[in-house]
Amino acid sequence: MRQFHATVHGRGEPVLFLPGGGFTGSQGLQFVEALHKTFEIHLLDLPGFGESEGLHTYATSKILADWIEAYRTSRKLESIRLIGHSMGGAIALGLCSPLSRPSQAFDTSRPRT
Repeated sequence: MRQFHATVHGRGEPVLFLPGGGFTGSQGLQFVEALHKTFEIHLLDLPGFGESEGLHTYATSKILADWIEAYRTSRKLESIRLIGHSMGGAIALGLCSPLSRPSQAFDTSRPRT
């Protein structure tokens, strides 16, 4: 097992797909089909699911957001876009929360162009 397991598809700006609880990153294959010509899509297995190593502590939203941030920095991704399904969506919101990341600003009110 590896700390992080992701399959990466396409080229362009990075997009991380965060699946729902109990699923692997392959849950996001429909996004690969739609976005691979414009974006580099990372289908990430969350900790303890698929081929990603489990956590050695309780999985709070902050711990999971920190885990995603560790993945981002390990892959040297400067900025990312997030797609989250169910639990993955909650983790994505945790990454964007000004309470969990006071030094970073996020605008979720409208899509970027």
